[in-house]
Amino acid sequence: ENRFTDLDTCFDSPEQQSAAECLRDTASMRQEDSTSEANGKARASFDCEQPKSSLQLTICADAGLGQKDIELSEAYDHASEALTQHERGDLAESQKEWVEYVENLCPMGATGGIPPLLTRSCIRTAFATRTAQLQDCIAEREPKRSQCLNDFRLFVEQ
Repeated sequence: ENRFTDLDTCFDSPEQQSAAECLRDTASMRQEDSTSEANGKARASFDCEQPKSSLQLTICADAGLGQKDIELSEAYDHASEALTQHERGDLAESQKEWVEYVENLCPMGATGGIPPLLTRSCIRTAFATRTAQLQDCIAEREPKRSQCLNDFRLFVEQ
């Protein structure tokens, strides 16, 4: 299943590298992830020993999704630092609504084992899109900033 995920990721990757290079990189990254887990490196921005939702279970089951979750958490923290106290409340509410959006958009299915490829791909795309959105929206002024943060999409328009 992990190999299918690697294949899917490499052939959908916008990066300009060959599929063979991408597959070597993902195999190396998977090995690094297992080593870092053994060394106590975080698998996600939350405790994977006690996931609280199907989305968290799915993230914890895939090291790549865990990394996307950490990246999103860092973008959220950076965005929060740039906002006023009132705006932080709006950001928190927006993030909560975005999580609900992802849970409804991506087919979570049954829990346990390795989550389906479609689910992981959907979550990976949603997290990458939200990370970019947080980075872009912070540069906006109110009221455009709030509109930007609450404009949930699966893909970033180019």
